Amino acid sequence: FPVTIHAGDGKGRHPTQALLDVLIIMKELGHIDGVKVAMVGDLTNGRTVRSLSYLLAKFSYVKLYFVAPLVAQMRQDIKEYLKRHNVEFEGLTDLHDVAGKVDVIYLDPPYWKTENYYSNHDFDRADHERLANCLNSVQSKFSLSYYDFDLLHLIS
Repeated sequence: FPVTIHAGDGKGRHPTQALLDVLIIMKELGHIDGVKVAMVGDLTNGRTVRSLSYLLAKFSYVKLYFVAPLVAQMRQDIKEYLKRHNVEFEGLTDLHDVAGKVDVIYLDPPYWKTENYYSNHDFDRADHERLANCLNSVQSKFSLSYYDFDLLHLIS
């Protein structure tokens, strides 16, 4: 049989990215079981956060914190999947509430300017600025970021 690599299906999932993310977490922390991850950004439309949620559900004692504005929270299908697999999760709107509790801050913000159609334009430049300022003020073991928008230079 030939090897098939599935790199994503448009807006739905990105399983190859999730595999890479789990490998990075494993390399940095030395384990996946028991990891606490804050997923931050546009969780409604972000296919990387959806895929990583599915994959992390395969491990034991994982806790996920979904941190996003109300208009960009994680969709119900992922939450139902996590419940069926006994994965603990919590939805929040402020990263400061969990920054000191997590092992990983996984950043997947909405695109700025290029694909600004998310949530009917409800996640605007002010939201990007708040996100950048918040990330600049938290301490974490490491952060992952996928999009190079103009405010990332604010994060030291």
